[in-house]
Amino acid sequence: MNKEIKKLIHAFRNALVMAADTHSHACFDMPRWDELNTFPHGSCDLASNFLAKYLGERGYESTVICLNIDNDPEINEHIHGHVFLQIGEHYVDITRNQFEDSNARIVIEKNNDSLAKLIKAAKNKGASYYEERNINLDNFVESGADLYYYVKKLANKLINDSTSE
Repeated sequence: MNKEIKKLIHAFRNALVMAADTHSHACFDMPRWDELNTFPHGSCDLASNFLAKYLGERGYESTVICLNIDNDPEINEHIHGHVFLQIGEHYVDITRNQFEDSNARIVIEKNNDSLAKLIKAAKNKGASYYEERNINLDNFVESGADLYYYVKKLANKLINDSTSE
């Protein structure tokens, strides 16, 4: 994975943190705020879909991976469900540290490391454990568009500020 896409991933995750922590005054009344308010806990769907949209707008296509593990001890007892991205030969997880078994803020792995093993174990359990999804900024009841565009603006500012230094 090249340096440019890694920079975009890091900037976008930092923008999510900023929106949740220091920009909550601007975001608290936006739809899907409740998910971002607990970032990274319980916000992997929002974060992964928002990141996929952000990267896609810059020419980096990704696949949204959804695992429905239900704390199965044969797969991972710490994870009920989880969402992350596949970008080419890499898996990208910007909320992995929401679970007890990881401290990593951002996981970028080749397709033969821990996330790939998690996918393989989920697929071996059956079709209901693994799903590839299209990018979706919305949840079942709310549109995430306003919150996405706010986070996108923060990420773009971080990118622009880092290139002007």
